Amino acid sequence: NGCCFADFCPNFRTYSPYLLAPTFRYSIKKGGQSCRSELETLTPGITPRVGVSYSGFNSHERKRVHRMAIILAITNSKGGVGKTTTCANLGAALSAAGKAVLLVDNDPQGDLTKVMRSDPKSLKYTLANLMNAVLDDTEPELFVNRAVIEGAGIHYIPANSKLAGVSSRLVALQMSSRYRGGETGGTPCELVMARVLELFQSQYDYILIDCGHSMDLLTINA
Repeated sequence: NGCCFADFCPNFRTYSPYLLAPTFRYSIKKGGQSCRSELETLTPGITPRVGVSYSGFNSHERKRVHRMAIILAITNSKGGVGKTTTCANLGAALSAAGKAVLLVDNDPQGDLTKVMRSDPKSLKYTLANLMNAVLDDTEPELFVNRAVIEGAGIHYIPANSKLAGVSSRLVALQMSSRYRGGETGGTPCELVMARVLELFQSQYDYILIDCGHSMDLLTINA
């Protein structure tokens, strides 16, 4: 939006010592001039606060700047390679470092939901409710508070077999003649989850999406 990251986060080297990549690049535009910068691997300036509960994490930093969450999709076309384990443990580590974390279970099998100690079969509100609301052009906001579960230091959106029905709806939308002609008038089948996560981006530092091993439209959405 025309400002440098360092402008609205002057203590970047202190508050954000944990990067998922050793270097990253970003482009900014300020005063009509374009510039490009590269930030090297950062040395932590402070010791992270370990064991911070979700309700109290890094409230000072959250008040300091309005930002968008970093969204990461963890996916692999093979099963049993540690996608759910990576998602759960990465979320726990970020939460321990004082970050606001939302985990999203994007697998109809509900493995991440089980890891978070919930029974997928007993859940009435899941990711399927949010995505169906977008597909029906209704208000997904109505399900935001119901679909998000507060775990131990982390919030998460669960999933169960109902998500398989959403996957079928996405395929049907993709195969429809109106969609192929570019005249759907609604949300494209590849961007349904993007519309859902727009509701959460200003509330979290990180959103981690655990995907299944099938490279279907649910994974493409992630």
